[in-house]
Amino acid sequence: TSTGASNFWAGIHIASRNTSNRIENFELDGAGNSFVVCCNGENGFRAVNAVATIRNGEIKNVDGCGISYDSNSDLTIDGISYTNVTSGECEE
Repeated sequence: TSTGASNFWAGIHIASRNTSNRIENFELDGAGNSFVVCCNGENGFRAVNAVATIRNGEIKNVDGCGISYDSNSDLTIDGISYTNVTSGECEE
């Protein structure tokens, strides 16, 4: 669990094609400060050329995308709820 006001902390950046990448059973709160040089927006999770499973979690208080990814990413997203998030999932 990570908590804070919107854009309080940077969020999670994934840039790995390892098929074992998993984020499960989580609460992500207040992420989205746009520190990552690849992105123009605030994101809770950001995937770049990544493979990952993101499952069974809550993303809240993000002024931007809850989960953003590029066209080279292969994500399995399941069982995610969004509260006070501008957009749930965004391909950028």
